[in-house]
Amino acid sequence: MRPLPGRIFGPVPRDLTDASWRRFFEKGDRMKAKVCTTRELTNNTMKSFDIEGEPVLVANVNGKYYSIADTCSHAMAYLSEGELLEDCQVQCPDHAAIFDLRTGEATALPAVSPVETFKVIVEGDDIFVETGTR
Repeated sequence: MRPLPGRIFGPVPRDLTDASWRRFFEKGDRMKAKVCTTRELTNNTMKSFDIEGEPVLVANVNGKYYSIADTCSHAMAYLSEGELLEDCQVQCPDHAAIFDLRTGEATALPAVSPVETFKVIVEGDDIFVETGTR
């Protein structure tokens, strides 16, 4: 089992000069981070990525990409370890709370608070997530 998100234990240090790490680009107060390629995130799958110490879930639902915070607002579980449901939703593995990937809204108890959403940008075969002020 992975440790809880970076907010609990602090950010995960990264050597941004390491070519194996994601490349970051700043744009005003927004940051665009390359997370993977379209070949790595096949249709109707989801994966977790670490962006500056924060877990971010990226999902491919019928060829459209969505991104939300990868932490359940109810129990701090990783949503990426749950189940990708029909109608653009993800179910938390701990207590079965459900979140809409399009809006971040909690659509089933026990979660009542939404999770943050992020803009996904596809450039060629590369998938980027934009974080910060939208």
